Amino acid sequence: MKTSKIRIIGGFLKGSYISFPASSKLRPTSNKLREVLFNWLNFEIADLKCADCFSGSGALGIEAISRGAESVLFIEKTPKFASSIETNLKRLKIYEKSNVKIRNAFEWLKEENLENFDLIFFDPPFF
Repeated sequence: MKTSKIRIIGGFLKGSYISFPASSKLRPTSNKLREVLFNWLNFEIADLKCADCFSGSGALGIEAISRGAESVLFIEKTPKFASSIETNLKRLKIYEKSNVKIRNAFEWLKEENLENFDLIFFDPPFF
C-alpha cells in the first residue's frame, strides 16, 4: 500500500513524522495552516481535552498532544485511516492520551455530550 507522510510542527514530538495511506480522499491540514493554528493556541492548549473530528491522518490531534493537550478523541469514519492513526499513536508512544472511534463525525456531534471537551477540531474533507 502506498503511503504519504507529514511532519509534526511543534511540541515534544516536533520533527517526527505521521504516515498514512495515500488517498485522494485524504488531504491532511497543511503544515503552514497547522503552524498558524497552533501558534494561536500555543499557551491555551495545555491540559485541554480535545476531539479531532474528520481525523483523516490524525495530524491535528497528534499536534495537540505534542503541544500539551491532556487527551484527544479521534473521530474517523474510514477504518483504514482510523487504523493508521492508531498505528502512529502507538509508534509515537502517545496512545494512552488518545482514543480512536470509527464514526461519522456529524452523527457523533449529534449524540455526544460536547461539554466533555474543551476544544474540538472540525476540519472536514473537501472534494
